[in-house]
Amino acid sequence: QYKYIYFTLSSMLEQQYMLADFDILVMDEKNGKAANEGKYSIEEEQRLTEYLLSNESEKALLFLNQILTRTFQANLSKVELSSFRILMLNSIQRLLYIINKTPEDLFPEKDMLKKLESCEDNETFRISIIWVFRQIAHAIQQNVIQRHTEIVDEILKYIQENLDKDLSMDDICNKFGMSASTVARRLKERNINFKSYINDQRIKKAKELMHAHPDWMVKDIAQMTGFNNIVSFNRLFKKYEAISPGQYMENLKLKPKGS
Repeated sequence: QYKYIYFTLSSMLEQQYMLADFDILVMDEKNGKAANEGKYSIEEEQRLTEYLLSNESEKALLFLNQILTRTFQANLSKVELSSFRILMLNSIQRLLYIINKTPEDLFPEKDMLKKLESCEDNETFRISIIWVFRQIAHAIQQNVIQRHTEIVDEILKYIQENLDKDLSMDDICNKFGMSASTVARRLKERNINFKSYINDQRIKKAKELMHAHPDWMVKDIAQMTGFNNIVSFNRLFKKYEAISPGQYMENLKLKPKGS
Protein backbone atom coordinates (compact mmCIF):
# COMPACT_ATOMS: atom_id res chain seq x y z
CA GLN A 1 0.00 0.00 0.00
CA TYR A 2 2.71 2.48 1.00
CA LYS A 3 4.96 1.53 -1.90
CA TYR A 4 2.13 2.05 -4.38
CA ILE A 5 1.56 5.59 -3.09
CA TYR A 6 5.29 6.30 -3.06
CA PHE A 7 5.95 5.20 -6.63
CA THR A 8 2.86 7.09 -7.79
CA LEU A 9 4.49 10.23 -6.41
CA SER A 10 7.96 9.33 -7.64
CA SER A 11 7.74 11.08 -11.03
CA MET A 12 6.38 14.20 -9.33
CA LEU A 13 9.30 14.08 -6.93
CA GLU A 14 11.79 13.84 -9.79
CA GLN A 15 10.26 16.87 -11.49
CA GLN A 16 10.46 18.85 -8.25
CA TYR A 17 14.17 18.14 -7.95
CA MET A 18 14.77 19.11 -11.55
CA LEU A 19 12.91 22.40 -11.22
CA ALA A 20 14.16 23.34 -7.76
CA ASP A 21 17.81 22.63 -8.56
CA PHE A 22 18.43 21.83 -4.89
CA ASP A 23 21.29 19.39 -5.37
CA ILE A 24 24.19 20.50 -3.22
CA LEU A 25 27.47 20.41 -5.10
CA VAL A 26 30.90 20.72 -3.52
CA MET A 27 33.89 21.85 -5.53
CA ASP A 28 36.99 19.71 -5.38
CA GLU A 29 39.79 22.12 -4.40
CA LYS A 30 42.43 20.30 -6.44
CA ASN A 31 40.76 20.13 -9.85
CA GLY A 32 37.82 22.50 -9.48
CA LYS A 33 35.29 19.81 -10.46
CA ALA A 34 32.04 19.20 -8.66
CA ALA A 35 32.23 16.32 -6.18
CA ASN A 36 29.39 14.33 -4.65
CA GLU A 37 30.34 14.54 -0.97
CA GLY A 38 27.62 17.07 -0.17
CA LYS A 39 24.89 15.97 -2.56
CA TYR A 40 21.54 14.65 -1.36
CA SER A 41 20.02 13.25 -4.53
CA ILE A 42 16.59 11.99 -5.44
CA GLU A 43 18.06 8.50 -5.72
CA GLU A 44 19.15 8.71 -2.09
CA GLU A 45 15.73 9.90 -0.98
CA GLN A 46 14.13 7.04 -2.89
CA ARG A 47 16.48 4.53 -1.29
CA LEU A 48 15.87 5.96 2.17
CA THR A 49 12.11 5.90 1.60
CA GLU A 50 12.15 2.35 0.25
CA TYR A 51 14.00 1.13 3.35
CA LEU A 52 11.40 2.73 5.58
CA LEU A 53 8.38 1.54 3.61
CA SER A 54 9.86 -1.98 3.53
CA ASN A 55 9.98 -1.84 7.33
CA GLU A 56 13.80 -1.97 7.28
CA SER A 57 14.24 0.79 9.81
CA GLU A 58 17.80 -0.07 10.84
CA LYS A 59 19.00 0.09 7.23
CA ALA A 60 17.16 3.38 6.78
CA LEU A 61 18.68 4.97 9.88
CA LEU A 62 22.17 3.74 9.02
CA PHE A 63 21.84 5.18 5.51
CA LEU A 64 20.48 8.45 6.90
CA ASN A 65 23.42 8.72 9.25
CA GLN A 66 25.82 8.18 6.35
CA ILE A 67 24.14 11.00 4.41
CA LEU A 68 24.32 13.35 7.40
CA THR A 69 27.97 12.51 8.19
CA ARG A 70 29.04 12.99 4.57
CA THR A 71 27.17 16.28 4.26
CA PHE A 72 28.41 17.81 7.49
CA GLN A 73 32.00 16.85 6.71
CA ALA A 74 31.84 18.57 3.32
CA ASN A 75 32.42 22.14 4.63
CA LEU A 76 29.27 23.48 3.04
CA SER A 77 28.27 27.12 3.09
CA LYS A 78 25.31 28.28 5.16
CA VAL A 79 23.19 28.49 2.01
CA GLU A 80 24.10 24.95 1.02
CA LEU A 81 23.39 23.64 4.50
CA SER A 82 20.08 25.42 4.50
CA SER A 83 19.20 23.82 1.16
CA PHE A 84 20.16 20.41 2.51
CA ARG A 85 17.91 20.88 5.54
CA ILE A 86 15.03 21.89 3.30
CA LEU A 87 15.51 18.73 1.26
CA MET A 88 15.50 16.57 4.39
CA LEU A 89 12.37 18.27 5.68
CA ASN A 90 10.70 17.78 2.30
CA SER A 91 11.53 14.08 2.57
CA ILE A 92 9.83 13.98 5.95
CA GLN A 93 6.76 15.76 4.62
CA ARG A 94 6.46 13.29 1.75
CA LEU A 95 6.82 10.34 4.11
CA LEU A 96 4.13 11.75 6.40
CA TYR A 97 1.84 12.12 3.40
CA ILE A 98 2.49 8.55 2.28
CA ILE A 99 1.69 7.06 5.70
CA ASN A 100 -1.26 9.43 6.17
CA LYS A 101 0.12 11.11 9.28
CA THR A 102 0.56 14.72 10.36
CA PRO A 103 3.50 16.09 12.37
CA GLU A 104 1.11 16.42 15.31
CA ASP A 105 0.36 12.68 15.13
CA LEU A 106 4.00 11.70 15.62
CA PHE A 107 5.85 14.57 17.23
CA PRO A 108 4.78 15.81 20.68
CA GLU A 109 6.75 19.04 20.36
CA LYS A 110 4.81 21.79 18.61
CA ASP A 111 6.22 23.05 15.28
CA MET A 112 8.89 20.34 15.34
CA LEU A 113 9.72 20.63 11.64
CA LYS A 114 10.06 24.41 11.77
CA LYS A 115 12.43 24.07 14.70
CA LEU A 116 14.46 21.54 12.76
CA GLU A 117 14.90 23.99 9.91
CA SER A 118 16.24 26.62 12.30
CA CYS A 119 18.62 24.40 14.31
CA GLU A 120 21.67 26.39 15.36
CA ASP A 121 24.27 23.68 14.74
CA ASN A 122 24.71 20.54 12.71
CA GLU A 123 24.93 18.14 15.64
CA THR A 124 21.60 19.30 17.05
CA PHE A 125 20.08 18.90 13.60
CA ARG A 126 21.58 15.40 13.25
CA ILE A 127 20.21 14.21 16.60
CA SER A 128 16.80 15.74 15.93
CA ILE A 129 16.43 14.48 12.36
CA ILE A 130 17.39 10.94 13.35
CA TRP A 131 14.81 11.06 16.15
CA VAL A 132 12.16 12.24 13.67
CA PHE A 133 12.96 9.41 11.25
CA ARG A 134 12.82 6.93 14.13
CA GLN A 135 9.31 8.13 14.93
CA ILE A 136 8.31 7.70 11.31
CA ALA A 137 9.85 4.22 11.20
CA HIS A 138 7.96 3.27 14.37
CA ALA A 139 4.68 4.54 12.90
CA ILE A 140 5.25 2.50 9.73
CA GLN A 141 6.08 -0.59 11.80
CA GLN A 142 2.87 -0.21 13.82
CA ASN A 143 0.84 0.20 10.64
CA VAL A 144 2.49 -2.89 9.15
CA ILE A 145 1.68 -4.90 12.28
CA GLN A 146 -1.92 -3.69 12.15
CA ARG A 147 -2.20 -4.56 8.47
CA HIS A 148 -0.74 -8.02 9.09
CA THR A 149 -3.33 -8.56 11.81
CA GLU A 150 -6.12 -7.45 9.48
CA ILE A 151 -4.87 -9.74 6.69
CA VAL A 152 -4.73 -12.77 8.99
CA ASP A 153 -8.23 -11.97 10.28
CA GLU A 154 -9.48 -11.83 6.68
CA ILE A 155 -7.81 -15.15 5.85
CA LEU A 156 -9.26 -16.88 8.91
CA LYS A 157 -12.71 -15.49 8.17
CA TYR A 158 -12.49 -16.72 4.58
CA ILE A 159 -11.52 -20.20 5.78
CA GLN A 160 -14.39 -20.31 8.28
CA GLU A 161 -16.91 -19.24 5.63
CA ASN A 162 -15.68 -21.79 3.09
CA LEU A 163 -15.14 -24.96 5.12
CA ASP A 164 -17.38 -26.89 2.74
CA LYS A 165 -14.92 -26.25 -0.10
CA ASP A 166 -11.67 -28.04 -0.89
CA LEU A 167 -9.47 -25.30 0.56
CA SER A 168 -5.80 -25.21 -0.35
CA MET A 169 -2.90 -22.84 0.12
CA ASP A 170 -3.17 -21.96 -3.59
CA ASP A 171 -6.78 -20.86 -3.04
CA ILE A 172 -5.71 -18.50 -0.26
CA CYS A 173 -2.79 -17.15 -2.29
CA ASN A 174 -5.01 -16.42 -5.28
CA LYS A 175 -7.73 -14.87 -3.13
CA PHE A 176 -5.43 -12.49 -1.25
CA GLY A 177 -2.67 -11.98 -3.84
CA MET A 178 0.08 -13.33 -1.61
CA SER A 179 2.75 -16.00 -1.95
CA ALA A 180 2.51 -19.24 0.02
CA SER A 181 5.56 -18.30 2.09
CA THR A 182 4.01 -14.94 2.98
CA VAL A 183 0.69 -16.52 3.99
CA ALA A 184 2.50 -19.09 6.13
CA ARG A 185 4.64 -16.37 7.72
CA ARG A 186 1.65 -14.17 8.53
CA LEU A 187 -0.19 -17.11 10.10
CA LYS A 188 2.90 -18.15 12.04
CA GLU A 189 2.98 -14.69 13.63
CA ARG A 190 -0.28 -15.77 15.31
CA ASN A 191 1.02 -19.29 16.05
CA ILE A 192 -1.33 -20.74 13.42
CA ASN A 193 -0.52 -23.62 11.10
CA PHE A 194 -2.56 -23.48 7.90
CA LYS A 195 -3.48 -27.16 7.62
CA SER A 196 -4.03 -27.63 11.36
CA TYR A 197 -6.31 -24.59 11.52
CA ILE A 198 -8.51 -25.88 8.69
CA ASN A 199 -8.75 -29.30 10.34
CA ASP A 200 -9.59 -27.72 13.70
CA GLN A 201 -12.34 -25.59 12.18
CA ARG A 202 -13.78 -28.48 10.15
CA ILE A 203 -14.08 -30.74 13.19
CA LYS A 204 -15.53 -27.89 15.22
CA LYS A 205 -18.10 -27.20 12.48
CA ALA A 206 -18.91 -30.91 12.17
CA LYS A 207 -19.61 -31.15 15.90
CA GLU A 208 -21.85 -28.06 15.74
CA LEU A 209 -23.85 -29.68 12.93
CA MET A 210 -24.08 -32.95 14.83
CA HIS A 211 -25.46 -31.20 17.91
CA ALA A 212 -27.92 -29.19 15.84
CA HIS A 213 -28.97 -32.13 13.62
CA PRO A 214 -28.29 -35.46 15.37
CA ASP A 215 -30.48 -37.26 12.82
CA TRP A 216 -28.31 -36.28 9.84
CA MET A 217 -26.11 -38.80 8.05
CA VAL A 218 -22.40 -38.76 8.85
CA LYS A 219 -21.52 -38.67 5.15
CA ASP A 220 -23.64 -35.51 4.68
CA ILE A 221 -21.88 -33.76 7.55
CA ALA A 222 -18.53 -34.82 6.10
CA GLN A 223 -19.40 -33.24 2.75
CA MET A 224 -20.67 -30.06 4.38
CA THR A 225 -17.37 -29.62 6.22
CA GLY A 226 -15.14 -30.08 3.17
CA PHE A 227 -14.15 -33.76 3.37
CA ASN A 228 -13.93 -35.51 0.02
CA ASN A 229 -14.60 -38.95 1.49
CA ILE A 230 -16.00 -40.46 4.64
CA VAL A 231 -12.77 -42.35 5.41
CA SER A 232 -10.66 -39.22 5.85
CA PHE A 233 -13.44 -37.61 7.91
CA ASN A 234 -13.68 -40.64 10.20
CA ARG A 235 -9.93 -40.78 10.65
CA LEU A 236 -9.53 -37.09 11.50
CA PHE A 237 -12.60 -36.96 13.73
CA LYS A 238 -11.37 -39.95 15.73
CA LYS A 239 -7.97 -38.30 16.06
CA TYR A 240 -9.60 -35.26 17.67
CA GLU A 241 -12.39 -36.90 19.70
CA ALA A 242 -11.03 -40.42 20.31
CA ILE A 243 -14.26 -41.91 18.93
CA SER A 244 -15.74 -42.16 15.45
CA PRO A 245 -18.25 -39.56 14.23
CA GLY A 246 -20.92 -42.26 14.14
CA GLN A 247 -20.33 -43.12 17.79
CA TYR A 248 -20.31 -39.42 18.68
CA MET A 249 -23.74 -38.95 17.11
CA GLU A 250 -25.11 -42.08 18.78
CA ASN A 251 -23.99 -40.67 22.13
CA LEU A 252 -25.80 -37.42 21.34
CA LYS A 253 -29.01 -39.33 20.68
CA LEU A 254 -28.74 -41.06 24.06
CA LYS A 255 -28.42 -37.77 25.91
CA PRO A 256 -31.64 -36.26 27.29
CA LYS A 257 -32.77 -33.19 25.37
CA GLY A 258 -31.43 -29.95 26.78
CA SER A 259 -28.46 -31.60 28.51
